[in-house]
Amino acid sequence: MAGVERPVVGLSATAYFPQAVREHVHAPVRWWMTDAQARSIRARRHRIEYGEGHPMYGEPIKISGQHPSRKKGALIELGSELYDQYIHRELERQRAKDKDRAHVLVVANSYQQCAWLARGIAQAGTYREGLCVAVRDGDRHSPDADLPRENIATRLTAEQFEDFPQYGNVLVVPLALIARGLNIVVGIRSAVRSVYLCHRPLAFFAEHE
Repeated sequence: MAGVERPVVGLSATAYFPQAVREHVHAPVRWWMTDAQARSIRARRHRIEYGEGHPMYGEPIKISGQHPSRKKGALIELGSELYDQYIHRELERQRAKDKDRAHVLVVANSYQQCAWLARGIAQAGTYREGLCVAVRDGDRHSPDADLPRENIATRLTAEQFEDFPQYGNVLVVPLALIARGLNIVVGIRSAVRSVYLCHRPLAFFAEHE
């Protein structure tokens, strides 16, 4: 456009609104890729139940609507059962099929919820290694009892999320930090096979996503 060489700018998930002041790039778009491929994105509903030995064995694990005093136990149980019933088997299948994509995200609404889910995953009967949990910058080495020990789960701050495949295969992370603008790739392909949404999103996301 300027008549001289300029760097190429790549934009991810950017709206194309011609002549809009904030969103549009005032130059012809040379190449783009859409998400409109058939079955490229699928959503599935899972019912996760309390495991054997729990007083509520066979009942669905509910988070939304629970009294705050019960959410910790419910999220720990959810993390454990979710890993044993779904995540472990998915990772095993994906490693055999395409190990570069053998990574999943487990998503909640807050750092606190992530800590509890991560504790549950670490306690799962089939869990061995590969767990990462999102923490604030000041909590990298915190003795917080709600977080799994550092030798069990790698603690990652926001600037490390894109490199998460170098640290493990399961990242427990708040929705607000993972919903937009994050490219977790191996080479030029997405490294994440599935995203497990473990809690009803906050109203902001429910209205705008």
